[in-house]
Amino acid sequence: MSGGNLQVGQPATSHADERAQVRLGSRVRFRDPDGEAEFRIVSAEEVDLLERRMSMESPLGRALLGRGVGDRVEVLTPRGHCTVTIVGVDPGSA
Repeated sequence: MSGGNLQVGQPATSHADERAQVRLGSRVRFRDPDGEAEFRIVSAEEVDLLERRMSMESPLGRALLGRGVGDRVEVLTPRGHCTVTIVGVDPGSA
């Protein structure tokens, strides 16, 4: 997943009501055109990209919240639009 200024787009699909949803404390694995990545969703104070902790307030973090495995979310990156597909969610703890 490329870093940078991601911006939230519209969800392409959503099935989150049927499965574990991404929330604060969740570990989420997703696929984008660059491959797969896994991050824990945390508060802004806990962000550490080297430790794979992403802010729930970041554009991508906001786009992932409330979504589940199989959901696709379109985001705008510095290279243009891309679709991120959630491939795993570990609910974790808040």
